[in-house]
Amino acid sequence: MRVVTAPGPASCSRTRGVDTGTVETSRPVQTILRNFLIAAAWLCWDVPFVPAQQGLNFSFDSVARFDAAANRKALWMKGEVVEGDLDRLLRFLREHPRDFVEHGERVIFVVDGGDVVEATRIGHFLREALIEAWLPDASRTRCVSACFFMFVNAVSRVAVADSVGVHRPYFDAEPLAGADPEPVRRRYESLMREVRDSLDELLVPRDLTEKMLGTPWNETYWFSRADLDRLGETQPWFEDFSSAKCGVEPRLKQRLESAIAAGFEAETQALRTEFEGATKCVAELRTRQRQQLIEKLTIDPGNG
Repeated sequence: MRVVTAPGPASCSRTRGVDTGTVETSRPVQTILRNFLIAAAWLCWDVPFVPAQQGLNFSFDSVARFDAAANRKALWMKGEVVEGDLDRLLRFLREHPRDFVEHGERVIFVVDGGDVVEATRIGHFLREALIEAWLPDASRTRCVSACFFMFVNAVSRVAVADSVGVHRPYFDAEPLAGADPEPVRRRYESLMREVRDSLDELLVPRDLTEKMLGTPWNETYWFSRADLDRLGETQPWFEDFSSAKCGVEPRLKQRLESAIAAGFEAETQALRTEFEGATKCVAELRTRQRQQLIEKLTIDPGNG
C-alpha cells in the first residue's frame, strides 16, 4: 500500500516557550507517505535557523555553544527526513572518516519530522554505531515527530525538557475524504498496531506511546523532564553490555548523583573515580565500533 500526496506548503510554524508536558498546535505540512514498517508521515516545523532544503543536512560542528570547556565536535543533523537520507548520511561519513571516528560519539538533532520509515532506518544505524543522541538546549536543538524514531533507537539519549516532541502519524486528508469508513478504520488500526509494536520493542513506556497516539497530527506533545526520565537515558541492553565490558555495575551514574545529593563525600569520591573510568571505557567501546563501521564503509562502497 503506497499513498502519495502532493507536496505541502513550504512553511510552517513553531511557537517558542511552551510548557513541558503540554501540547502545542501548528499548521500541518503534507508529505509523501510510504508503506514500509509504518505507512505514515509526520508534521514538521520550519524555523529561521534551519534553511529550507530537501532532506537532512549533515555536518561535524563544535559543541562549544553548549559546553564552553569542550574542545570537541559532534555530528549534527538538521532539516526534515526524506527517503534516501540514510544513503546520503553514509556517503557523508565515508567522505569524513576521521571526523566520524574522532567526533561521532554524539548526534545533535535540529530535525522537524518527515519520513518515519527513513528516520527509523537512520535510527538503526545510530544504534549499530553506538551513537548517543544529545539535545542539550531546547531553544537550539529539537527532535520532532519522525525524528523521535531516530532518538529512541540511539543506545543512549540525553535531552532536556521541551526538546522532544511527538504526535500520532496521519494519512493525507484528500484520499481519506473519498474513502469509505470501514477500510479507513482497518488501515488506521493496523497503523496504530505497527507503531505500538515498534515502540514496545524499544521498551518505550506504554503510556508515553499512548500519549503520542492520542495527540492529533496538528498538535505536538513535548516530553517533560519526568517523561524523559521514564523513557530512560540508556537502552537496557547497552547498559548491561557496557557494564559487563567495563567491569562496573549498571546505574553507576545514578548512584553517584544520589551520593552527591546526600552529601556522602567519601562515597562520592569513590563513585566518581569509578564513573570516570567507566566513562572512558565506554567511550573507547564506541570509538572502536565507529572505526569498524568506517572500515566497512570504505571497503564496501555499496553501503550507501
